[in-house]
Amino acid sequence: MGTKQKEHLEKLNAKQKGKNNRNWRGGKYINGNGYIMVKSPNHPRANLGGYVFEHILIMEKHLGRFLKENEVTHHLNGIRNDNRIENLVVMTKTNHASLHRKEYLKKKGILSEEEKKKKNRIRAKNYYQRNKEQKLEYSKKHYQKKKGEKENRKL
Repeated sequence: MGTKQKEHLEKLNAKQKGKNNRNWRGGKYINGNGYIMVKSPNHPRANLGGYVFEHILIMEKHLGRFLKENEVTHHLNGIRNDNRIENLVVMTKTNHASLHRKEYLKKKGILSEEEKKKKNRIRAKNYYQRNKEQKLEYSKKHYQKKKGEKENRKL
């Protein structure tokens, strides 16, 4: 390829970048995971294409600062493109991972150690309650049986 051809291609590419491209959608799109991405090439969290998650930008504007390295923005209702400030909360990466792990385990029907202990306490309480009722029933029957035997002896 000659230098004239390269120059021509560079001019065409420059004309078709960003707002000049026929596929330009205002610097916003929804990625494959359902998050809204916004063009912000100078942002510290921008991907290689210069896009940042919209919920991060909204939370940073609300806080008046960039998010720290260990901070993430969580959608309270789980809807990834619902970026209203009342639906967003900042949390540490550790807390966020823990929250989603609990949701995952709950969805799969797997209980955490804390939930297992709680369930076992309820089972034990129910067992002792049933056992107490059975003992009471037995005591009543046994008392009536003894009472009947005493009355039969008197006759």
